[in-house]
Amino acid sequence: QGRLPPSLRNASGLLYLDVSSNSFSGPIPELPTSMEALLASDNRLSGTLPASLAASDQLRMLMAARNRLTGRVPFRLSGAGALMSLDLSNNSLSGPINFIWSSPVLRQLNLSSNNLTGDFPASLGSLDSLRVLDLSDNRLSGSLDAFATKIAPAANSLQVLNVSGNLLTGGLAPSLQ
Repeated sequence: QGRLPPSLRNASGLLYLDVSSNSFSGPIPELPTSMEALLASDNRLSGTLPASLAASDQLRMLMAARNRLTGRVPFRLSGAGALMSLDLSNNSLSGPINFIWSSPVLRQLNLSSNNLTGDFPASLGSLDSLRVLDLSDNRLSGSLDAFATKIAPAANSLQVLNVSGNLLTGGLAPSLQ
Protein backbone atom coordinates (compact mmCIF):
# COMPACT_ATOMS: atom_id res chain seq x y z
CA GLN A 1 0.00 0.00 0.00
CA GLY A 2 1.00 3.61 -0.34
CA ARG A 3 2.43 5.72 -3.10
CA LEU A 4 5.51 5.47 -5.23
CA PRO A 5 8.00 7.96 -3.76
CA PRO A 6 8.68 11.19 -5.68
CA SER A 7 12.37 10.71 -4.85
CA LEU A 8 12.52 8.07 -7.62
CA ARG A 9 13.09 11.00 -9.96
CA ASN A 10 16.54 11.47 -8.45
CA ALA A 11 17.60 7.83 -8.91
CA SER A 12 19.60 8.62 -12.04
CA GLY A 13 21.13 5.12 -12.20
CA LEU A 14 17.73 3.41 -12.14
CA LEU A 15 17.07 1.73 -15.48
CA TYR A 16 14.47 -0.93 -14.64
CA LEU A 17 11.63 -0.61 -12.14
CA ASP A 18 9.14 -3.41 -11.49
CA VAL A 19 6.37 -2.60 -9.00
CA SER A 20 3.76 -4.85 -10.62
CA SER A 21 1.03 -6.61 -8.65
CA ASN A 22 1.10 -4.48 -5.53
CA SER A 23 -1.29 -2.03 -3.91
CA PHE A 24 0.36 1.23 -4.91
CA SER A 25 -2.04 4.12 -5.44
CA GLY A 26 -1.77 7.72 -6.52
CA PRO A 27 0.17 9.05 -9.49
CA ILE A 28 3.28 7.61 -11.10
CA PRO A 29 5.98 10.10 -10.10
CA GLU A 30 8.39 11.71 -12.53
CA LEU A 31 11.14 9.20 -13.27
CA PRO A 32 14.70 9.51 -14.60
CA THR A 33 14.74 10.05 -18.36
CA SER A 34 17.34 7.27 -18.54
CA MET A 35 14.66 4.74 -17.53
CA GLU A 36 14.51 1.72 -19.88
CA ALA A 37 11.60 -0.20 -18.38
CA LEU A 38 8.69 0.52 -16.07
CA LEU A 39 6.50 -2.41 -15.09
CA ALA A 40 3.62 -1.14 -12.95
CA SER A 41 0.61 -3.25 -13.92
CA ASP A 42 -1.99 -4.45 -11.43
CA ASN A 43 -1.93 -1.62 -8.92
CA ARG A 44 -4.27 1.28 -8.20
CA LEU A 45 -2.14 3.96 -9.82
CA SER A 46 -4.06 7.00 -11.01
CA GLY A 47 -3.57 10.30 -12.77
CA THR A 48 -1.74 10.89 -16.01
CA LEU A 49 1.52 9.37 -17.20
CA PRO A 50 4.51 11.49 -16.18
CA ALA A 51 6.07 13.63 -18.88
CA SER A 52 9.50 12.14 -18.14
CA LEU A 53 8.38 8.72 -19.40
CA ALA A 54 7.12 10.04 -22.70
CA ALA A 55 10.27 12.14 -23.11
CA SER A 56 12.67 9.26 -22.53
CA ASP A 57 14.75 8.22 -25.52
CA GLN A 58 15.80 5.08 -23.64
CA LEU A 59 12.36 3.69 -22.75
CA ARG A 60 11.97 0.15 -24.14
CA MET A 61 9.06 -1.18 -22.12
CA LEU A 62 6.12 0.53 -20.43
CA MET A 63 3.62 -1.81 -18.83
CA ALA A 64 0.98 -0.11 -16.67
CA ALA A 65 -2.13 -2.17 -17.39
CA ARG A 66 -5.02 -2.60 -14.99
CA ASN A 67 -4.67 0.64 -13.07
CA ARG A 68 -6.74 3.82 -12.89
CA LEU A 69 -4.72 6.00 -15.23
CA THR A 70 -6.53 8.90 -16.90
CA GLY A 71 -5.81 11.52 -19.52
CA ARG A 72 -4.49 10.96 -23.01
CA VAL A 73 -1.87 8.63 -24.39
CA PRO A 74 1.15 10.95 -24.62
CA PHE A 75 1.82 11.94 -28.23
CA ARG A 76 5.58 11.54 -27.75
CA LEU A 77 5.20 7.80 -27.12
CA SER A 78 4.12 7.38 -30.75
CA GLY A 79 7.63 8.17 -31.94
CA ALA A 80 9.71 6.76 -29.08
CA GLY A 81 12.73 5.33 -30.87
CA ALA A 82 13.56 2.54 -28.41
CA LEU A 83 10.01 1.57 -27.35
CA MET A 84 9.35 -2.12 -27.98
CA SER A 85 6.34 -2.84 -25.78
CA LEU A 86 3.55 -0.55 -24.58
CA ASP A 87 0.66 -1.93 -22.51
CA LEU A 88 -1.71 0.61 -21.00
CA SER A 89 -4.79 -1.61 -21.24
CA ASN A 90 -7.65 -1.57 -18.74
CA ASN A 91 -7.30 2.02 -17.60
CA SER A 92 -9.42 5.13 -18.20
CA LEU A 93 -7.32 6.77 -20.89
CA SER A 94 -9.30 8.91 -23.32
CA GLY A 95 -9.02 10.99 -26.44
CA PRO A 96 -7.68 10.23 -29.90
CA ILE A 97 -4.59 8.20 -30.78
CA ASN A 98 -4.66 8.97 -34.50
CA PHE A 99 -1.30 10.71 -34.52
CA ILE A 100 1.53 9.45 -36.73
CA TRP A 101 2.99 6.34 -35.12
CA SER A 102 6.64 5.93 -36.10
CA SER A 103 8.26 3.84 -33.36
CA PRO A 104 10.68 1.75 -35.44
CA VAL A 105 11.02 -1.21 -33.04
CA LEU A 106 7.53 -1.28 -31.48
CA ARG A 107 6.45 -4.94 -31.32
CA GLN A 108 3.49 -4.91 -28.94
CA LEU A 109 0.87 -2.19 -28.51
CA ASN A 110 -2.03 -2.86 -26.18
CA LEU A 111 -4.37 0.03 -25.44
CA SER A 112 -7.49 -2.11 -25.04
CA SER A 113 -10.30 -1.41 -22.59
CA ASN A 114 -9.90 2.34 -22.30
CA ASN A 115 -12.06 5.22 -23.56
CA LEU A 116 -10.08 6.05 -26.69
CA THR A 117 -11.96 7.88 -29.43
CA GLY A 118 -11.43 9.20 -32.93
CA ASP A 119 -10.36 7.56 -36.15
CA PHE A 120 -8.46 4.30 -36.19
CA PRO A 121 -4.73 5.19 -36.41
CA ALA A 122 -3.86 4.10 -39.96
CA SER A 123 -0.16 4.89 -39.45
CA LEU A 124 0.14 1.78 -37.26
CA GLY A 125 0.06 -0.20 -40.50
CA SER A 126 3.48 1.21 -41.39
CA LEU A 127 5.24 -0.21 -38.34
CA ASP A 128 7.26 -3.09 -39.74
CA SER A 129 8.13 -4.55 -36.32
CA LEU A 130 4.58 -4.57 -34.90
CA ARG A 131 3.48 -8.10 -34.02
CA VAL A 132 0.60 -7.56 -31.58
CA LEU A 133 -1.94 -4.74 -31.86
CA ASP A 134 -4.84 -4.74 -29.41
CA LEU A 135 -7.11 -1.71 -29.49
CA SER A 136 -10.25 -3.61 -28.49
CA ASP A 137 -13.03 -2.25 -26.30
CA ASN A 138 -12.61 1.44 -26.99
CA ARG A 139 -14.69 3.89 -29.03
CA LEU A 140 -12.49 4.11 -32.12
CA SER A 141 -14.32 4.86 -35.35
CA GLY A 142 -13.71 4.89 -39.06
CA SER A 143 -12.51 2.11 -41.29
CA LEU A 144 -9.59 -0.30 -41.34
CA ASP A 145 -9.06 0.36 -45.07
CA ALA A 146 -6.32 2.97 -44.69
CA PHE A 147 -4.55 0.81 -42.10
CA ALA A 148 -4.72 -2.25 -44.34
CA THR A 149 -3.30 -0.45 -47.38
CA LYS A 150 -0.24 0.58 -45.35
CA ILE A 151 0.62 -2.97 -44.35
CA ALA A 152 3.44 -4.15 -46.56
CA PRO A 153 2.70 -7.88 -46.95
CA ALA A 154 6.36 -8.85 -47.29
CA ALA A 155 7.68 -6.64 -44.49
CA ASN A 156 4.91 -6.47 -41.92
CA SER A 157 5.07 -9.00 -39.12
CA LEU A 158 1.62 -8.39 -37.59
CA GLN A 159 0.42 -11.62 -35.98
CA VAL A 160 -2.43 -10.47 -33.73
CA LEU A 161 -4.95 -7.73 -34.52
CA ASN A 162 -7.81 -7.22 -32.08
CA VAL A 163 -10.12 -4.29 -32.76
CA SER A 164 -13.31 -5.83 -31.38
CA GLY A 165 -15.71 -3.72 -29.36
CA ASN A 166 -15.19 -0.44 -31.24
CA LEU A 167 -17.31 1.65 -33.63
CA LEU A 168 -15.51 0.66 -36.83
CA THR A 169 -17.43 0.51 -40.10
CA GLY A 170 -16.99 -1.01 -43.52
CA GLY A 171 -15.83 -4.46 -44.45
CA LEU A 172 -12.61 -6.22 -43.66
CA ALA A 173 -9.95 -5.10 -46.10
CA PRO A 174 -8.70 -7.87 -48.45
CA SER A 175 -5.15 -7.57 -47.11
CA LEU A 176 -6.43 -8.50 -43.64
CA GLN A 177 -8.42 -11.54 -44.71
